[in-house]
Amino acid sequence: MKNTEVFDTLSRRDNVLGLGLCGSWRMNTHDRYSDVDVWVFVDPATPLSDAYCLDTLIPHGLRMEVLSEGRDDSLVPFSVYNVLTEDGILNLKFISLKVLTDFVHAVPSYDHGYLDDLENYQTMQVLFERQDILSLHQRFLTEKVLPPFLPALTTELVSRYASTYWRSVFQGFLRRDEHSWRLLMSDMVKYLADVSHLTAGRLPAARKWALADAVLGQLPHGAALQRCLEVIAACDVANRQQVLGCYHVIGQAEELILDTDQLHRDFWWRSVFHKRLPNLDLPETITSLEAGFPPPARTSAR
Repeated sequence: MKNTEVFDTLSRRDNVLGLGLCGSWRMNTHDRYSDVDVWVFVDPATPLSDAYCLDTLIPHGLRMEVLSEGRDDSLVPFSVYNVLTEDGILNLKFISLKVLTDFVHAVPSYDHGYLDDLENYQTMQVLFERQDILSLHQRFLTEKVLPPFLPALTTELVSRYASTYWRSVFQGFLRRDEHSWRLLMSDMVKYLADVSHLTAGRLPAARKWALADAVLGQLPHGAALQRCLEVIAACDVANRQQVLGCYHVIGQAEELILDTDQLHRDFWWRSVFHKRLPNLDLPETITSLEAGFPPPARTSAR
């Protein structure tokens, strides 16, 4: 059975209200290892359970990649299965429409889980729906939820970036904690990528894909972010000059991506470093260290 036949069979189930393509295929970043992620929205009155999905919803004759033992009748808001079709692995997420309805009316959050769901719901490709039920939910997100939320999200992401910047300096440059430093620097690149997505007029990519080459390659300044990741990976953290070089490369990405006018004409997280450095008890001379970091303010126009 092909994927299209599975979709056709599911669309004929009376309590299936819509099918949405999510994940890498919807993002056009899939490769030969990618499964096809389809969310199957069912009527809220459906007694959704493992047993119900296996016995009633999933088309018969399909091979399951992982087959549950027995039939669990416990009611759940969603249930996920990998099935094998002639096209490969099809990941089916059966989910109550109530979950989507509750989501679009919930208070927006900066939580990673919320942001991943928001991106999936708002950008999923509708394969089938009854009475425009999925399109109406997407339109509500686009017209009512996103306009007031996205500017606040941008501010929050820049704030998180700035906080992570100082911690990366403290962990990597001063303490020479290599593993913490690489993690924090990667987080900084992710925050810059998220802001770049927002600047381009779309939601940030799901966290697990945020730094994938295929995703960064779609961004206006993706090459600068990929360069950041390269120098971070190659850096010898014990070599102060190499570490400083990483901050200069990521500073160049800042200049391209961040809106200086909204940051009061100053990258204030750099100023924090320069102002706090003289108060730290360091073996190196203050002048040699301070001269090595990117300057606290912009020196050229956008």
